[in-house]
Amino acid sequence: VTIQTGAAGIVDEFAVSPAGALGLTERERAVLEQMASGKTNPEIGCILRISEFTVKNHLKSIFGKLDVSNRAQAVARLTRAGAYA
Repeated sequence: VTIQTGAAGIVDEFAVSPAGALGLTERERAVLEQMASGKTNPEIGCILRISEFTVKNHLKSIFGKLDVSNRAQAVARLTRAGAYA
């Protein structure tokens, strides 16, 4: 796994995470992290300061990239990726 650095050479912690290895954007990783912790779409939107509609769009994209059809499968995929990272 490659460690990426952002502005000022700060390590992007998501670049070395299982979600980062799955080809997700930074925002998708943030949504997935909140979803994995059990947050609802409205809660995720509030935490990330985005609309619930935007959360749903991110989830649709995440599900497509992970080739899953629901939240439980996405979290399971993330867990498996973590076990092999």
